[in-house]
Amino acid sequence: MRLLPLLPLVALLTGCTGSGSGELANAAALETSEYLALDLATGAVTALPASTGGALDAWRLRADRLLFRRVPAGTYALADEALVIDLDVLSRTCWVGVFEVTGAQWARLAGLPPTTDALPVTGLAPAEIDAGLAAFPLTTWRLHLPDDHMWVAAASDGNGKRFAWGDGAADLQTATYAVCLRSDNTTPGLQAVGSLPATGRGFCDLHGNAWELVEDGSGGGFAVRGGAWDSPALNCRTANRIAIDADLAHPLIGFRLVLTP
Repeated sequence: MRLLPLLPLVALLTGCTGSGSGELANAAALETSEYLALDLATGAVTALPASTGGALDAWRLRADRLLFRRVPAGTYALADEALVIDLDVLSRTCWVGVFEVTGAQWARLAGLPPTTDALPVTGLAPAEIDAGLAAFPLTTWRLHLPDDHMWVAAASDGNGKRFAWGDGAADLQTATYAVCLRSDNTTPGLQAVGSLPATGRGFCDLHGNAWELVEDGSGGGFAVRGGAWDSPALNCRTANRIAIDADLAHPLIGFRLVLTP
């Protein structure tokens, strides 16, 4: 007879355990996924299969979602202009945006009128970006600008070279992966995100197109990296970094975003 009053309690505990296990399993799936998608209408974060990397064209012009690629914590090597090797340490795993944020995606993020703009959104000061992101409904995950270490880890490609593709800065090498100034002083201008192939690590437009805004890895400041469509190739190398004022809004500066748990 004493067991009868315990039955509802046992059932309750069993139900809680099942629910908690489901939530934990979902969190584990997200935090081990190679790719994550962020729904810009609902704020939902979804795990995607590794095969997503072979279908980037289906994602690059989507206004309703952002696509992120996992970048594991570790030490990343990169070379400066003189090919001197430096090391950069990423202390925690993060998911870096595969593409620069487009005008259409920013409109959804910031609650602005809809647009179909597939070009990188430019001309926003860091404070404007932070304000737009702060209003976006995320709970478990944090959406933010990359810091120096996150950006370098994505762009270095782990190869200890100037660029994701290697050290070559001639037109033959850069034309494949970078929207930048050519040796004859011509440039295609700002292009839709993902117009060129992804790097070996699966990111687009890290070199050229628009300078990308990053937070100072030590906190408190901002810089731009990666060069722009009017930059000579060597200015687009991974190691190149230019500090900027926190209130600077410039038509050559865009950004990509990062998800961290």
